[in-house]
Amino acid sequence: MKKYNNEEELERRIGTLQAEIRQNLPDTIKERKSLLLELKKRLLRGAETFANPVYAEQFQQNCLEKAGALAEAALRNEIPVCFVTINVCRGRGENKTTHWLSCEEVGDFGVCGAINTIRKQFIGLGVAGYMSLEIKWDERFQLFLPHVHALVMGMKADKLKDGLKAIYPNNEKRCISRVFFKSRQNVDTLALSYENSIKQVKVETVNSSQDVITYMTKLKTYAKRAYFKHHRAEIYRHKTYRPEPYIHNTHLLFLDTLTSKAVFTPFNDSLMRSMTRSVIGKVERFDDRDVESAQNWAEPLCLRGKMVEHKGMTAPYTKKDVLVLLGHSSFRSRQKAVISRMLKYDRSFFRLRTGFGKSLCFQIAALCQKGLCVVIEPLIAVMNDQVEKLNAVLPHSAVTINSTTRDKKAVYQALKQEKYKFLYISPELFFSNEIRQLLRKILLSQIVVDEAHCITFYGKNSFRPQYLKIRRAIQSIGGSVKVIALTGSADTTTIREIRTSLRIPRKASFVHDISRPEISYSVLKRHGNGAKQLCRMIKYCDGTVIIFCTLRDTAEAVSSMLRKAGIETELFLGKGKNNADIIAKSQRERLVIVATSALCMGVDIPNVKQVVHFEPPLSLVEYCQGSGRAAREKGSSGRAVMMYTENDLLYIRRCFCKTKSDNKQFDAVCRYIKTQGKHRKFLLEALN
Repeated sequence: MKKYNNEEELERRIGTLQAEIRQNLPDTIKERKSLLLELKKRLLRGAETFANPVYAEQFQQNCLEKAGALAEAALRNEIPVCFVTINVCRGRGENKTTHWLSCEEVGDFGVCGAINTIRKQFIGLGVAGYMSLEIKWDERFQLFLPHVHALVMGMKADKLKDGLKAIYPNNEKRCISRVFFKSRQNVDTLALSYENSIKQVKVETVNSSQDVITYMTKLKTYAKRAYFKHHRAEIYRHKTYRPEPYIHNTHLLFLDTLTSKAVFTPFNDSLMRSMTRSVIGKVERFDDRDVESAQNWAEPLCLRGKMVEHKGMTAPYTKKDVLVLLGHSSFRSRQKAVISRMLKYDRSFFRLRTGFGKSLCFQIAALCQKGLCVVIEPLIAVMNDQVEKLNAVLPHSAVTINSTTRDKKAVYQALKQEKYKFLYISPELFFSNEIRQLLRKILLSQIVVDEAHCITFYGKNSFRPQYLKIRRAIQSIGGSVKVIALTGSADTTTIREIRTSLRIPRKASFVHDISRPEISYSVLKRHGNGAKQLCRMIKYCDGTVIIFCTLRDTAEAVSSMLRKAGIETELFLGKGKNNADIIAKSQRERLVIVATSALCMGVDIPNVKQVVHFEPPLSLVEYCQGSGRAAREKGSSGRAVMMYTENDLLYIRRCFCKTKSDNKQFDAVCRYIKTQGKHRKFLLEALN
């Protein structure tokens, strides 16, 4: 049986849609054709819809993070947990019958009503948990079968079974009438005696609660390995089973209508809160905003018992020990899940929003393994900043080799003697023969490609071609070293190019929500030289202001213009010698910084309240990276403003858009500028 592949399945689904679209559909179903066309376009764009198997898997991973830890903690604290599958039914009590749906009825099926009915029934039983709706094509009856999977907490299996008997018939067999099938052809009459009881298993009998969540949120209805024929299971051979295109596309249209609340729904919130309090401690709600609180009670098994080496000493550390070792008191939301995946996969990719704490994640992962962690960074200022911060909490643990390094021979010797845990270098130096020969002789824990979007931005032109040679350099070092790629902003095209360049499998690619609700977005047409508008924005801002310019010459001109207006500025350029001084100064006071895109690359400037792009960026990925400098502190807020003139748009198009890809990315920027009042939504849809 061929292993299920989300990307291949996505291509097959698009092909199925296209096959029906090409047919000469009668006028009576033109509306269906328009729906199919729209869905096909959205799937090609990688839209967030449950008809997209790639997005469905990402959603499933989020569900794992949300409910998996809670279920495991409940079991450890002897709170009973069960897994139940229930068909959606009509009627009441013993008169209930399964709610079968024909293709024509699927579109009118009341998802919310079905979910609410079953949710109320569970609440009436006095249990809490999560439930997920699924609808699949039943080949026996040639109809769709809607049903609900539920993870139920707070009641033992036997008692739950008795409670369900009062609500649902013991056996679906008695609810199926032979009259029901008289008008239907090709129905296996032996299926009438097929018992379709309520399925119920104890979570303890499953390998892990994660397996349960995975099954709960499965949307791979047509990738089944077996089907029931008569009374035994038979394997689909040679290819994955799926029904004819019309039925398959009907299912896709149904999946497209589902919301996240329908696919994964909590029930009995009040009981859930009381249970989580008894297990976790003080937690008001258990949702995405509360994962930070939950991080402190459920340690990932992959971190336990690992060895942390430093200065020749070896000692076992838990994740809390490593966290404290690096000067932090608690994890932020989802950081632990990211660290677990970094440790699990040999090659992995992460798109994590700005301010997530990417550096802390790979540093903790490195400290849980033996060997040197090599970090590839685009800027010297970032390398120096990261090394300084690490050495402040772990003296002599990190070093960088770049043009500012004085005694490189001494550093090489210290690396050979394994005196350092972290080495920060540029891609150019990483590709050099000297460094590669050195790394062949050293035990490596992992190679981290930070700001991985540079592979696409810089590697595809003559500016920094070594970015495309990173994989070749890793291969030349030899061994099975772990590779981690990280970025704060990348669209689907950029992500695909990063994965291809570093040969990262799809299953090890994790794209988290990059929404920044604490940042407000706006567009402002520049008048004249823009001096008055900039001065006004700076005057009414109570924190640091960053003004991004596309060219170094423009940055210098804007800085000079503001100084003439009486505003003191700092000029941050990619190769500026005073960059480290600016970073240090920003820790002490409010600044107005005029910079090129170099400041986007992981430089940590605190208390940034406003980010202004003086002219349009070349892509929305670059804009997301730059605007993400704002409001990085917990509980803070900020503003992102993109300024432009019509001449800017013509100039950038003429001078910088040399390829079809460049033009496509800049087209998105132009559409963003013309968007009226929905810039955040446009930005997220373009990047996701």
